[in-house]
Amino acid sequence: MTDGERYEIHCPKKYLSYDEKEGYRVFWAEGAAGFAAANYGVLKQMNGAGKSLDAIEAKLKSAGAVCRVCSAPDSVSLDECRGLLEQRGYSVKEYECRRLTQCLEPSPFLVRRKCKVQMITTRLEGNWEVLVREWGGEDGLLVANRQIKSGARVFFALNRAEIPVSCCFGMGYGAAFRLWGLYTAPNQRQKGYGAAVLSAAVEFAAQPDRGYEDIFVYVRDEQAQRLFEKAGFRGGVRRLWSAVPAECREGE
Repeated sequence: MTDGERYEIHCPKKYLSYDEKEGYRVFWAEGAAGFAAANYGVLKQMNGAGKSLDAIEAKLKSAGAVCRVCSAPDSVSLDECRGLLEQRGYSVKEYECRRLTQCLEPSPFLVRRKCKVQMITTRLEGNWEVLVREWGGEDGLLVANRQIKSGARVFFALNRAEIPVSCCFGMGYGAAFRLWGLYTAPNQRQKGYGAAVLSAAVEFAAQPDRGYEDIFVYVRDEQAQRLFEKAGFRGGVRRLWSAVPAECREGE
């Protein structure tokens, strides 16, 4: 198992509530039931999968969250569990994303804004809070503060008025450091702020004394992919899936 895969399995345990048994794992974010990325279950084996799904459903229902079952490095395959999920009324969505690792020098065509970049390691307040709320909503802000408390870093690019206009999250676990939440205010895009904040995050993680051998990100958006590739990231496509009750899919 790679460092990145270990990260995917174990890092959420730093900041989310969870229950894990031999056949399943389920995460939930108390107070942030609407943030899908922080409320989900994983089926780890098909032996007793029905009871495992019962347990996942019960825990997410008690947390007020939609019951979402997702793929993970240690999960059963979709071919194995599709029948069970569909029998229980779940709608399955398959999708592709790219796992990109920082392995090359940035391209000379990467346009970085010359601006102040600040790293925040404490609870987000004021203008920091405003920008992150734009990115993830109230639930996303709550989860972000929980991540920061558990060791995440948030990098903000500031405009001339020293107002944050772009941000990027990063958190390490073992030898892996994952970037996510790269966001720029809509009226400040295409000005080099995203590249500036991304570069600062990579420079932080790449310092030898930090011990991170795998600096990576998942991207699904083509524009974001182009930015990361200019920043020296390379990687391949991964096929992932998630499933929710059909009535929830209809409302998306």
